[in-house]
Amino acid sequence: MIKFYLFILFSLLSNLQSFSAFTKDSFVQDLFNKKNIFQCYSGTKLTLIKAKNIEIFIDTNSQRTVSVSPFYMASEPISKRQYFHYLKKYKQKRDPALLNLNKLNTGSYVAGVNFHEAREFCKHYGMNIPSEAQWISSSSNNGVKKSKNNEWLLDYYRESPHSSYQGKDPLNYTPNQYKTIRNKNISQRSFQRIKQRNRDTYFRCSASTLVFQRLQKALDYLQHVPINEAENSHLVLIKTKPKGALVFRDKDYNHFLGLTPLLTVSQNKIETYIINKKGYKPHQFVLQTPPNFGQEHQINLKEIPPEKIRDQERQTNMLLISAGRVKIGLSELNQNQVHNRIVKLTKNNDLSEEQIRRYIKNETPDRIVYVNDFYMDETEVSYAQYKRFLEISGEKEPRCSKVRRLSHPLQPVTCITWIEAQNFCSFYSKSLPSEIQWEKASKRSENRPVTAWIRRPQKQKSMLTDQSRYGVFDMAGNVMEWTYDWYSKDFYQELRVLNKKPVVMNKSHKVVRGASFSSKRLDTRLTKRRHYPPGHFSLDLGFRCVDNSFDY
Repeated sequence: MIKFYLFILFSLLSNLQSFSAFTKDSFVQDLFNKKNIFQCYSGTKLTLIKAKNIEIFIDTNSQRTVSVSPFYMASEPISKRQYFHYLKKYKQKRDPALLNLNKLNTGSYVAGVNFHEAREFCKHYGMNIPSEAQWISSSSNNGVKKSKNNEWLLDYYRESPHSSYQGKDPLNYTPNQYKTIRNKNISQRSFQRIKQRNRDTYFRCSASTLVFQRLQKALDYLQHVPINEAENSHLVLIKTKPKGALVFRDKDYNHFLGLTPLLTVSQNKIETYIINKKGYKPHQFVLQTPPNFGQEHQINLKEIPPEKIRDQERQTNMLLISAGRVKIGLSELNQNQVHNRIVKLTKNNDLSEEQIRRYIKNETPDRIVYVNDFYMDETEVSYAQYKRFLEISGEKEPRCSKVRRLSHPLQPVTCITWIEAQNFCSFYSKSLPSEIQWEKASKRSENRPVTAWIRRPQKQKSMLTDQSRYGVFDMAGNVMEWTYDWYSKDFYQELRVLNKKPVVMNKSHKVVRGASFSSKRLDTRLTKRRHYPPGHFSLDLGFRCVDNSFDY
């Protein structure tokens, strides 16, 4: 059992930074000096350098203050023994020039390593080359032994710091062929070509304080999980972008675990986690026990889209129709209600039961489908909007443009074919709504009929009661509207229960939805499905656009 416990500790320390791949980045604390840590595989001793402000000399007459975050700095440069053990152990290429330089070098530190090789060594062990700011910050620490020889630094060389070299943890990242080198003479700085070998140039590594925080979390895990339970337990590291999201272990938001990035323990084979952050969509994922002792999840949260956006090109508002399941078509209860209404409105019961059944057949049965987020025009496309489009595109004016009672700037444009409507929407990178999008957007908070418009098209938003639960106006009246889909009388029968993007195959007619000022009283319901050829136009037929292209 003790061997098993040690194996868990070894696995956690070696795999905690990246559960998906085994890397040589394990660190342990110095038992005699808690400010120091050791890199387990390379044998490098690192000293904690606390956060501080330092002075950077720009020239002989001026200087700049920058701040450096806490970090670990190698106590001394990398030795020959460390570097050549790395080359042999991990089968790295040995350059003869490097071997010759180190034969001539009588010191214990490896010399002649170019910058790329030095950085690869540090990265292999979960470290990096120190920046110039880190070098200066560690210069006054007694635990860091400075050499009289130059050492590689991460910054590209500049004669004087750039204007952007300021603030917290500055780094000169303007690429050139030279890197900065420094020695124990703090006022002296020089440069060297990145690929150049020099027998007087050493290097050392630095590490972020996060490496020890990961170690501490692993040790805390082993302290709180008994040995006899360790076989059924494993670590779960949950990261989110952006960070600071709430993590819950149940769908009812009762079991709060903490904020991301979160390291937690799982003891079940299957667990469900809920990630929630204000302004972002809740995210749910199911965790299954991995074959090792830990796994990492990186989750990119999606922003909640704004409920209303302004389309500046067309000078109109678009409203968000949020994603979700929606019931379309007439249920049996709705069919009975429509049936009773038709019987009531028809004089002397002109329609038989069979005729009424056939009359509403293409609106049945009811189905539940899933619709993604999209934006829809708050109102139908007005004559003023369409006129601006004509001025830009050079298209022909609508056929009803000379009819005064149909061409008010705020009235919906009519006498538009499906082709012309789709061309308008495509011109502004939009589209006509699908039939299901249109029906979802038309859903109302109350299930009550809306009186259709009378005599002629009215200005937009003239009837405030004709508004869906999403705030979309004029879907039950004013003018009928083109949709993108081809018509099929068996559309609802052919749909699956859950269908994210319902599509109807190519037919000869396009679907038209909504009622108009000239609709019969029998046909003012929102579920009514009409259909016309794409080249059809009429005085009571308009359109509106949707935007499916946004990425949230």
